[in-house]
Amino acid sequence: MAGETDGIKFEQRHGKTRVRVGRVWKRSDGSHSFVEWSVSVSLLSDCLPAYFNGDNSHIVATDTMKNTVYVKAKECSEQISMEDFAIGLGKHFTTFYQQVTASIIKIVEKPWERMIIDGQPHKHGQYFHHSNFKGMSFKLGSEKHTTEVIVKKSGALRVTSGIEGLALLKTTKSGFEGFIRDKYTILPETRERMLATEVTASWMYSLESLSSVPSKPFYFSERFLDVKKVLVDTFFGPPKEGVYSPSVQRTLYEMAEAVLGRFPDVSSIQLKMPNIHFLPVNLSNKENVIVQFKDDVYLPTDEPHGTIEASLSRVRSKISNGDASQHSKEESKKCTPIPNGNLKKKRSYAQLHLDLGQSDFLLHTCSVCGFMYACGDEGDEKVHKEFHKDYMHGIQFKGWNNERVVNLPSTTAGRVILVLDGDPPAHKKKVQKVVEMMEMDLGSECLIHKLYKVYLYILHQRIAGCLVAEPIKVAYRVLSNSEAPKSIKGTNANDNGSNSSTLQFGGINFQREAVKRAPSAINSVALEEKHTGAVFLTNEAVPAICGIRAIWVAPSVRRKQIASHLLDAVRMSFCEGFVLKSSQLAFSDPTSSGMALACSYFDTSSFLAYKSD
Repeated sequence: MAGETDGIKFEQRHGKTRVRVGRVWKRSDGSHSFVEWSVSVSLLSDCLPAYFNGDNSHIVATDTMKNTVYVKAKECSEQISMEDFAIGLGKHFTTFYQQVTASIIKIVEKPWERMIIDGQPHKHGQYFHHSNFKGMSFKLGSEKHTTEVIVKKSGALRVTSGIEGLALLKTTKSGFEGFIRDKYTILPETRERMLATEVTASWMYSLESLSSVPSKPFYFSERFLDVKKVLVDTFFGPPKEGVYSPSVQRTLYEMAEAVLGRFPDVSSIQLKMPNIHFLPVNLSNKENVIVQFKDDVYLPTDEPHGTIEASLSRVRSKISNGDASQHSKEESKKCTPIPNGNLKKKRSYAQLHLDLGQSDFLLHTCSVCGFMYACGDEGDEKVHKEFHKDYMHGIQFKGWNNERVVNLPSTTAGRVILVLDGDPPAHKKKVQKVVEMMEMDLGSECLIHKLYKVYLYILHQRIAGCLVAEPIKVAYRVLSNSEAPKSIKGTNANDNGSNSSTLQFGGINFQREAVKRAPSAINSVALEEKHTGAVFLTNEAVPAICGIRAIWVAPSVRRKQIASHLLDAVRMSFCEGFVLKSSQLAFSDPTSSGMALACSYFDTSSFLAYKSD
C-alpha cells in the first residue's frame, strides 16, 4: 500500500518468508505422496498508521501468516499443486482480513523424487511433480519448481510458474561467430564448442481472475512438466541429429517461442540462461606440447560467465500490475524482426523484449470499489474501469435460454433467477463471479456447496443483487435492546474505534468486521447507527428451515427494495410446494447493514440468526 505524508510518497508491504512445510498424504492402499515447500507471504494492506503513528491495530502479524500456512496445508485433505495452494492461501488473506488489499504468495518446491529399487518404483514415494505416482521413499533431485501468485481483493489474479536450476549441456552442435571484434577482443570464432547453461524460466498464465482458474486437478503440475519438456526438447533438438545453436541468444528465443506456440494458456515467458564456459585445455612447455586440445578435454568454470536473459509475450495478452512485459502499440512497432528465413511468417502474436526488472507494486487502490491497478498502464486502467462498472451497477448478464425464474409481483422492475448446483457450468461460472464480488464487498468468505441455492436479481441486463441461501435446522432469536444485558446496553461499536459487531451464543462471542466499500446513493448512517454494536441471541434454539448466508446489492441500486424482493423469492421457492413464513428464515452473522435489513423486512428487532459453518 502507498500513502503520502509531508509531500513524501511512502510504499510498504510486509510478510513472512521461508516458511518451510512438508506435507504427506496417506492413501487407503498404503501409498504416500509427499511435498516440501518453502512459502513466502507478502501482504499489501492498509496499515499505514503503524508507520506514521505507531498504531498496530491494522497489522496482520507475520507469525499469524506463518501459522496460516500450516493450517491451510492441514486443510488440504487431497493432494493439490502448489499453484492451487498459493491461490487458496492468497484468497484467504484478501477475504479474511478487510485491511489486506492484495497478497503475494511465492513457493519453491524442493525436488524430491521417488526411489527406484531393483527397477521398481518404491511403493511409498513419488517422482517430483508426478501426482499419479505414489510412494514413501525419496531422493533429492536437482531443478526446483517455483510459483508466484498475486491475488487482489477484487478477485483479480496473476499466476506465474517457473523452474530454477535446470542444468542443460550438449557437447557439440554449437558455435559463436560473426560478433563484434575490436582491440579488446581475443575470443576466437568457432562453429564447434560445448554449450552449457542452467536455465531459470518463469511463465505467466493468461488467467485474470479467481473465477478463471481451471478446475482440472493438477492442471498446473501437468503444465509445468509440459513446459519443461518443450524447453528441453527445443534446446537439444531431435535425438539423432540434434539442432545447431549459433548463439545462446538464438537458442533462448527458440525455446521461448516454442512454449508460446505450444501452450495458448501461457501469455508470456521469461528465460535466464547463463553461458557456463568449458574452456579448451592446451598444455605445453618450451620443449613440446603436453596436451593438445581436440574437442575432448575441457576446464569447467563457474565464473565469470555470460548472462543472457529475455522474455517473450503475446501482444494481445493483458498483463496487469504494470508488468514490464506490457508494451504500448508504439513500442511494438519499434520491434525489429529477426532476419532469418527459417522463422515462421506469422509473428504477430508475440514480441521480444528485455526484462528490466521494473517494480509491479506501484499500485493505486480505488477508494470506491477497492480495485488495485497501476495508474498510467492502459491495460490495468481498462480492467479497473470494467470492474468498477460491474461493482457499482452489477455484473453484465445477457440472459440464459433455460432460466429458472421465480415469479414475483408484477410491480417488480426486475426478475429473480434461481441457480442450483446441478445447473449448466456456464450458469455456475457466472454465479462464482458474482460470489467473488460479494466476498470482496462483504469482507468474508462465502463458499458455495451443493446444498446452497443462489438467487440472482436481474435488472437492466445486469446482476444487481445476489442472495445465497442454505438449509438449516435451528436458529436463535436475537435479543432486543430492552432484553440485552445491562452492561452492554448502549454500547456502540464506534466507541472503541472499530466497526466490529458481536454475535453471542450463551457464553461464546463471535466478532465480525462490517466492511463498507462504497457509499449508497442515500445516506444510510441514520438507518444503521442504532444497529451497530453487540448482537445477543437467546440460548434456546428454535426450528428454522432457511438460512440467509449472504445477501448483496450493487451500490448504485441500493435502497430500491431489491434485497426485499430477493427475500420474497427465497420464501416462495426455497421449499417446493409451500411458502415459508418469515419466522422460518434466519440471518447468518448479521452485520449492521444486515441487522437494518432484517429489522425492516421482519418488522421486528427479534428476528432469527444462526452461525454458519
